[in-house]
Amino acid sequence: MPKTSRAVRSKTHFDRAHDRAVKLVFKVSRLNQEIAFIWIEFCKQAKERRDKEDFDLGLSFLAMHYAMTGQNRRAEDALQKREQASPNAIEPKLAWARHFGTALQNPQRALEHLDRAHLPKHPRGTQIDSCFNYLAYRGLMLLQLGKKPAAESAMVTLAKFTEKHIGDTIFFFDMYFVRGMIEKRWAIPACRRYLRAISSREQVSHDTAETKRLLGLIS
Repeated sequence: MPKTSRAVRSKTHFDRAHDRAVKLVFKVSRLNQEIAFIWIEFCKQAKERRDKEDFDLGLSFLAMHYAMTGQNRRAEDALQKREQASPNAIEPKLAWARHFGTALQNPQRALEHLDRAHLPKHPRGTQIDSCFNYLAYRGLMLLQLGKKPAAESAMVTLAKFTEKHIGDTIFFFDMYFVRGMIEKRWAIPACRRYLRAISSREQVSHDTAETKRLLGLIS
């Protein structure tokens, strides 16, 4: 019986691996379509119920799903629908900013969307978390662009806002912006104020450890 050549054997092994991989690709594609369908149907039902909160939430997760699977055009369509439904809300504009700043690594475009938002003078309820998220993310984008005076001003604003509303916010506190500012040694007094404010509240364990570490670097 003739021996099978090394090239033929390698091709056979490759073909088997390739067939398995292709099957998984089709399976993942089908699952991604099913996930999108779930959120699309959720949004349709929320719209029929005139449930604005669920409709916004559904569009948020639909846009996130599209972005995670590289479907940026569809993600942007979902983001646009979300903003059209709530044109004066902060979160849809913040979602646009995160799409460009985090998913597409374009902090300048992110800032353009953030600059379209108008923060309430006296935020209440969930507005407080939205304002906090806005201030922290805007500062992070300025930091990434190397705009020192603007980033330092943003850190001061965030520190003051956090001190004022420390008993009201329910969201996890941002560590990315303050960490980056400390690494550059920018606005250290404001960084210290911010860290001391959030340390006065109960935090998740890893944030507690990081807060202590960062305070130790600037004490």
